[in-house]
Amino acid sequence: MRITISGKNIELTEGLKQAVEEKLSKLEKFFKPDTDVYVTLSVEKDRQKIEVTIPAKGHVIRSEQVSNDMYVSIDLVEEVIERQLRKYRTKISAKKYAPAIFQDDFVEADDAEDEEIKIVRTKRFSLQEKRTYIRTYRTGMLDSCFSS
Repeated sequence: MRITISGKNIELTEGLKQAVEEKLSKLEKFFKPDTDVYVTLSVEKDRQKIEVTIPAKGHVIRSEQVSNDMYVSIDLVEEVIERQLRKYRTKISAKKYAPAIFQDDFVEADDAEDEEIKIVRTKRFSLQEKRTYIRTYRTGMLDSCFSS
């Protein structure tokens, strides 16, 4: 990945550049080496903002995070981009095409290992309760429509 870092109203120190490169290097497993990543760091009053843009074929993967600390913003933006990539992977695997910027094993990977669906609570309703509720709801709607 080719990472381009720029700054607005902030001096880019080696520590900031290193932190950005370290966090975004975790995304290298998803992209081919010739992928461009544009990072903009900016400061507005007390808000530290980072914007990451990754142009993909036909899409743009982008995230913007704001916090009081730039290092916290960097951590947050990396998590958001990774979540977006996992979501995007399901779209490209469903459409049976792989944009040129993604690694082949990322596209072919199974989603079952990423997210496990866990049922927290189940609730059952009797059919009679549903019918009573629907009748009550509809009657209430009728009363409000005809009363003036």
